[in-house]
Amino acid sequence: MDVLNTAVIGHYSVGVYSQQSSDTVIDGLFVGDIKENNYDFYLFADTEACISFCSQTIVQNDQNCQGSRIVNSIATGCKYAGFVVQGYTCDVTNSETFKNNVAHSIKGSGALVIPMLDDVNSKNCYEASDFSAYKCTEQGVATNFDSNEIRIHDMVFVDNQMGVTIQTGGIGAQRLMKMYNVSIYGESS
Repeated sequence: MDVLNTAVIGHYSVGVYSQQSSDTVIDGLFVGDIKENNYDFYLFADTEACISFCSQTIVQNDQNCQGSRIVNSIATGCKYAGFVVQGYTCDVTNSETFKNNVAHSIKGSGALVIPMLDDVNSKNCYEASDFSAYKCTEQGVATNFDSNEIRIHDMVFVDNQMGVTIQTGGIGAQRLMKMYNVSIYGESS
C-alpha cells in the first residue's frame, strides 16, 4: 500500500495509525490539527500522536512492518507526539524507514523513536536519522527504550522547550547513547 502526497487534518485522537502493514510507503504526508480525545482509558500510549506508524508492541510478530517506510512527511499541531515510529538497525547506512520528516508546533515530542519490533538486533543497537523538529513543548526527539545502544544523527532541532532526550531503558552498565551531526538552536531562560 502506498500513501502519497496526502493531507489529514482535524481528526480526533490520532491522525494516521498503521500497524502490521508490510511494504507500506508513506511519502509526502501532511498531518495536522489532531484534536484531543476525551477517553478516560488509553489503550495505547500514543493515542494522540499525529502519526503512529508500526509502534505497538502488543501486535508484534516476526513481520510486523517489514519493508515499510515513512519519508518526506510533516506532522504539526498534535498533543502527544508528531511521530511515534521505529528506528532502524545500527550501521544500516541506506535506511529509509524514517527519513526527511519534520515535526513542528507539537504539544509534546517531535518524535518518539522506538526499536524495530521485528528485529532482535534492536535490543542491542538502533538508530534514527534525517529528522527535524521545531517549536515542540517537549523534546524534538526522545528515546527511552530497552537497547544497549541508541544513536541519533543528521538532525536539526530549533526552539524545542526540552531540547533532546536520548536515553536507554533497562538495566546494565554498558549502555551507550550517541548523538552526532546534530544541530540544536534555541535560547535559555
